[in-house]
Amino acid sequence: MLASAGIPMKKWASNSVEVLEDIPPEDRSIQPWHDLQDPQSVSTLGLIWEPITDIFRFKVLAVTKAKLFMQRLWTLKSSDNERYDWDQPLPSKLQQEWKEFHSTIDLLREVRIPRFASIAGAVSIELHFFADASDKAYGTCCYVRAQSAQEVSVKLLVSKSKVSPLAVRHTIARLELCAAHLSMQLYKKVASSLRVVPPAFFWSDSTTVIQWLRSSPGRWKTFVANRVSQIHSSTPIDKWNHVAGSDNPADDISRGLDPAELLNKARWWNGPSWLKSPPELWPIGALPTKETVEVSHECRKIPIVAMTAIQSTFHEDLFSKYSSFSKLRRMVAWWLRYLQALRERAIVRHSKAISPGIPKGSNEPCNPLNSDELLSAERILCKLAQLESFQEERNDLVVRTSVSKSSPLKWLKPYVDVFGLIRVGGRLDNADLSESTKHPIVLSGKHPLASMLAVHYHKTLLHAGSQLMLSTVRQKYWILGGRNLIRRTYHQCITCFRSKPQLIRQTIADLPASRVTPTRPFSVCGVDYCGPFYVKSAIRKRGPTKVYVAIFICFSTRSVHIELVSDLTTAAFVAALRRLIARRGKVTELHSDNATTFKGASHAMHRVYRMLKQNDVDRNQIFSWCANNEIRWRFIPPRAPHFGGLWEAAVKSAKTHLLKEIGNTSLAYEDMLTLLAQVEMCLNSRPLTPLSSEPSDLEALTPGHFLQTQRHLQRIWARWYPEYLQQLQSRAAQGCKSPSKIEIGRLVVVKDDCLPPPQWPLGRIVKVHPGKDGIVRVVTLKTSSSDNVVRPVARIALLPISSDHSDAHVEHN
Repeated sequence: MLASAGIPMKKWASNSVEVLEDIPPEDRSIQPWHDLQDPQSVSTLGLIWEPITDIFRFKVLAVTKAKLFMQRLWTLKSSDNERYDWDQPLPSKLQQEWKEFHSTIDLLREVRIPRFASIAGAVSIELHFFADASDKAYGTCCYVRAQSAQEVSVKLLVSKSKVSPLAVRHTIARLELCAAHLSMQLYKKVASSLRVVPPAFFWSDSTTVIQWLRSSPGRWKTFVANRVSQIHSSTPIDKWNHVAGSDNPADDISRGLDPAELLNKARWWNGPSWLKSPPELWPIGALPTKETVEVSHECRKIPIVAMTAIQSTFHEDLFSKYSSFSKLRRMVAWWLRYLQALRERAIVRHSKAISPGIPKGSNEPCNPLNSDELLSAERILCKLAQLESFQEERNDLVVRTSVSKSSPLKWLKPYVDVFGLIRVGGRLDNADLSESTKHPIVLSGKHPLASMLAVHYHKTLLHAGSQLMLSTVRQKYWILGGRNLIRRTYHQCITCFRSKPQLIRQTIADLPASRVTPTRPFSVCGVDYCGPFYVKSAIRKRGPTKVYVAIFICFSTRSVHIELVSDLTTAAFVAALRRLIARRGKVTELHSDNATTFKGASHAMHRVYRMLKQNDVDRNQIFSWCANNEIRWRFIPPRAPHFGGLWEAAVKSAKTHLLKEIGNTSLAYEDMLTLLAQVEMCLNSRPLTPLSSEPSDLEALTPGHFLQTQRHLQRIWARWYPEYLQQLQSRAAQGCKSPSKIEIGRLVVVKDDCLPPPQWPLGRIVKVHPGKDGIVRVVTLKTSSSDNVVRPVARIALLPISSDHSDAHVEHN
């Protein structure tokens, strides 16, 4: 193509005979192969190549000593304290030193470097970068380790050196970090020149540099932090390892070699001897135990408050953005993959060819996250949490491998692993367990990550109890205060709470005035139904008839009056109430539950009273007493039988006698009336108080005493005060507890006797009804099926969530 344009190509050279077969001899750079007697070479830009042997030769290779010599010239000053000019002769001592160095440069002609750094048939290739520094210079060198089925080859690929700056004198540790930073730059250059980048390993003989790299850049001063951050962004930190100084070939760069030394320096040309051994024999492991003072000197000196303000912004946003550990871990894993893709793109940006594994412009779907990526994300999250919770402990472990005596970790024998995570040292090294179980990761129970992990394991274990959760979590994490955290997580779980709600048990209220004030029997009373029972029909061959029993109980004397009711209609109950008034006297206040029969009766009574009030004047004189003494009817809250404990107890006692006596038989109507009268007698004969220990007191106070004649009235009521009333002073066990705080807007679970607990409906408190003592025992609720539902607090359970999150929870449900 070029020849057609009048530009013929000349000086062809190759190490392959087949390539030169079709090249005319006059266009070749070397003679034909069969005519060659001595090795011929091709030179360009100072690089000499011998095609026959396929090796490189250099005019000058060991440049470090020459650089150091030139640096000394820049600092040289004359007798009048001025710098030497370019045309001034050097002092005799420097002249002699340069002549000795120059006289040995000819030896560099003997240096032979293979052009092909690998071997034929290699099945694996690795790059190994070594870095070292001295007070005069620092540098790095890269070796290609190629392995085939028969051999392992290690050859020098490239090196780079720099002299130490004169303007600023750095410590050896900082210069070692500069050498590591130079290794990173050399790695990027080598990677950009390769089609496929092989795995890379990095070596330094500075323990300080390795510790800097294994910590967060934010810990260090600006000089160290900038370089550590750049190394983190361009190289895998887990591939940085420590190597002994005697095995570090980069030591030859930092100190320089004479040409005579360079020719026979096997460590320089082929790396350390152990590099040809299997990876199991490489010196990869824990750092030497000696203390490194440079580490603590480079710690960032800023106030703790300021550091918290700087670091907590990102961390708080990260951990508060997601409430689920799984989502947070996957999000971090995706970001890590994205960062890795950016690094790979930066490496191949200037390459001529793009890696086959990442085709340019590919629209293939993204692969799902694998277990290694999720594990890396989990480690990063734990490391961030430890940086927030155990910053001082981490510093102590890096400097002196132990924590202070005041640290909460002092009993755990903690250590920092290769990933920079604080783990429990413990005493289980000899146990047949996995490493994560023997040395779990340390976390603080107060950190949000620990809370998310507790919720994660709680759901993963199908809402397990506290003991199973704790034992499972400790197989991988050791959470300080973990037992309390896990218990709190269990008790705050909405699903677990709804499967077994804790209903409110409020403090028992004071007894109403009607219970502690002497009044005429049945002036204030309560009523309830029991049954059904069956009585024989008066007509032969007709089945038994269903009847009910209405039980009235006096509030002050606990006297019982029993009436037989033919059905559950309002008329039947009004008739029973009239019989009560006829036999026991006028009822001024009647209490009952919210059953439909009683509501209807209440409305019927009011219609009667309205009718009496609206009649003629003549009739008003007859019924004036009834109209002026209207019976007040009070209902207890719906589904709150404990509010009517007085008549519920009477019903229970009456049913006990009736069921034992009747069984499965049916009585005649008159027999039923007789039995009810006998039961009424039994209930009114029960002692209100225990028998006294006085020998002369042979009779106990019973409700029947209050139903006797008037002549005994004063004596009976005199006993009512000291004997019966005083025993009502004490409360039940729950009455001594602090009252529960019930507020408008709280989300509650409403008990439904017809449904299992997980299906109980949710409701919101819209109104509270406190008693005279200020304690709320009745509330009005808004549910999905009704806007105003009155329930006692004993029928609701407060959800263990704050009011701020209740709206979102209702919407979710």
